[in-house]
Amino acid sequence: MAVIAAMVPHFFDAGRAREIMATLAGAIAPGSYLIISVGCGVPEVGDRLVKEYEAGTLRNHPPAEIASFFAGAQVLDPPGITFAADWEPGALASRPALTGVHVLAGVGRLPASRQP
Repeated sequence: MAVIAAMVPHFFDAGRAREIMATLAGAIAPGSYLIISVGCGVPEVGDRLVKEYEAGTLRNHPPAEIASFFAGAQVLDPPGITFAADWEPGALASRPALTGVHVLAGVGRLPASRQP
């Protein structure tokens, strides 16, 4: 089974995003996958977008914080949490550093069994 949280976590503060993902992870079978994509930007660009976006409240989570949303799932590496386009077959092996606003994505696999 897989849960896909596509372009969702950036609408919540980090603590709430972790709670949501942990709740979803707890509701699916061991060995399932969490797929997460998040809008993310360097502070000077991402913070400006957060202020200008009017359809809802955005948060600009740094990559390390995004990693915390995987609720105990082992993030598949390669490619890890990276530019969403890197998950395409034949994508570039590596991209330059985060320089503006991008979509970061990762796939994590939950442990095959749960501890009591």
